[in-house]
Parts: sequence; structure tokens; C-alpha cells
Amino acid sequence: MECRRCFRRCSLKEGKFGYCRVMDLETHELGQPRISSMSVGPIEAKGIYHFFPGSKVLTVGFYGCNLRCPFCINPEVSHGFASGPPMMEIDLVKKAKDEGCDGLAFSFSEPLLFAEFVWLAFHEAHKEGLFTALRTSAMVSPHYFENVMSATDALCIDIKGSPRVYEFCGAGGAALDDLYANIKRAGKSSNLEVSFIIRPGELDGDMLRIVKETTGLSNRTPVHLVSFLPSFKCNDEPAATKADMRRAKERASFRFLHVYDESTSYETRCCFCKALLVEREEGVVTYNSLKGNLCRCCGTELWNPCVTTIPAGTASSYLR
Repeated sequence: MECRRCFRRCSLKEGKFGYCRVMDLETHELGQPRISSMSVGPIEAKGIYHFFPGSKVLTVGFYGCNLRCPFCINPEVSHGFASGPPMMEIDLVKKAKDEGCDGLAFSFSEPLLFAEFVWLAFHEAHKEGLFTALRTSAMVSPHYFENVMSATDALCIDIKGSPRVYEFCGAGGAALDDLYANIKRAGKSSNLEVSFIIRPGELDGDMLRIVKETTGLSNRTPVHLVSFLPSFKCNDEPAATKADMRRAKERASFRFLHVYDESTSYETRCCFCKALLVEREEGVVTYNSLKGNLCRCCGTELWNPCVTTIPAGTASSYLR
């Protein structure tokens, strides 16, 4: 059976629920999402630096994933099952409000396997004045991705590596075409940021170039460089070094104006007048000179108040 929401052609030999652990191959029905993780923290923890810096979000994760990355950092979630009653969309929005959050986010595994749930939750969040955010591999059907984007204010798409790396993750060929289409769609409708995993000895410059040229990404798109760490089935592989990260940042900076690595202290400057806009220390915003979403010096936008979002500057903790 070819899954209607991702690139997989699963059969019962992979198990009743296929690779993703959520689609029932006997009934062709999607199971209810089960919460694997829930946390409250700054939006920067989602790999999103250019959208309400320092604002507080409730982040929710599910079980299941349609990728099989041998370097997965949380296989107990991506490969796991859960029991117990699911939470409703309105319950998550209420939880976010009770925690004093400015936004609702989905992350940790692949939230877009439950695209309908995420879409409904985001619409409920907007009704309550919360913004919406997402961290995803974007390896899902463009149809489902586009629907969720209609209610998504900001997102970070994780780029796993070169086409060869994606083959190791079980997603070669036409699946990459879906990824490129989804990145292009996100860049037009939402505040998009992307992350690249940096492996020892290399930045996959070709993949960085391919993604930019194929999708038409703006050079103002924030790029986050994430160091490879030994995990899961890749425990014996070496971690990326500081030299690897330094070289990767130098190469990425040829194509993008905002490149972030994993420094504990990091600043955001205006890409035009170079004024200091935001300063962070260990992931916490310590300085913010923005006027709403604008550079106070020259008026350049740091992010776009897209049609789905609440008006720029209304996030409660962002104004405090």
C-alpha cells in the first residue's frame, strides 16, 4: 500500500502499522496521536530565531516517524508506540494558555504524520491569540504539507544531509522532490528557517546549494548548523569537531546572510544596516532592540507577519 501522506510503500510484512507506526495497513485508517513529550521553553529551542525572539511556547511531540535515520537521537519516540487516551486539540491550547505561553509548537518526532490534528490545533491556537510553530523533516505529501502551512506562522525544516544520507534514512528518489516542493511552499507562506546536520570533515556544500537553487530560498533564510553526534546505530562514528563547524559556517555564509552554529552566546544583526537586534546567552535572550518585528535603526523586517499569524507584537511575554 502506498501511504497517502508520505512517500512510503508499506506492506504488512513491515508490521500492521508500517514504518511510521501510526497508519493501520489493514483498515487504511490513521490512529489517534499519543503524546510522547510536552515542554515549555523559548521558541529558540525549536531552531527558530527570527520570530518573536525570547517568546515562550508549549511544544508537543507524538510517537512515530516515517524516516528511519540510523543516527536518530530519540529512537524510543520515533520507533515507539504508546497506550492511553489521546489529548484533544483544545486541551493542548488550554495547556499553553495555562502555562502563560505565547505559542503552540509541534516537534520531537514527525508531527506531520498527524497533519489533520496539527491543522486543527493550530486553528484553535489562533482563536486564542497564540502563534503556531513547527519543527519537521517536511518528508510528507505536499498536499498535507500545504494544508498545515495555511495555519503555520513559523517553522524549522531539518535537512538530514545529501541524497545518499536520505537513502540511508529510507527516503531516496521521488521523496526528495516532495521535500524540495515543501521547502519552496514553506518559504512563500510562513517564516521559514532550516537546519543542516554537519558530519565530520565536511559540510555537504552540494546539498546546501541544491536546496537553495531548487527551492528558491532567499539568502535571508536563517540557517542553523547542527553538529553530528554519535547515536542509535551510528554510535561508533566520530562527532563533528569545532573545526568542522567553523568550516561549515564559512561555506554556508557564502549563500546565506544569517548562519547560526551551536555557540552558547549568539547574536542576530540586521542584514542591511548590521545593527545588533538580538543577543542570546545559552539560548536565552538577553538583549532585544527590535521594534515589533522591525529593526529599530532602518526598519527592515526580521520576520513577516503572514496572514495566518496574530498581529506582530501581540505575544504577551514578548512585550514584557
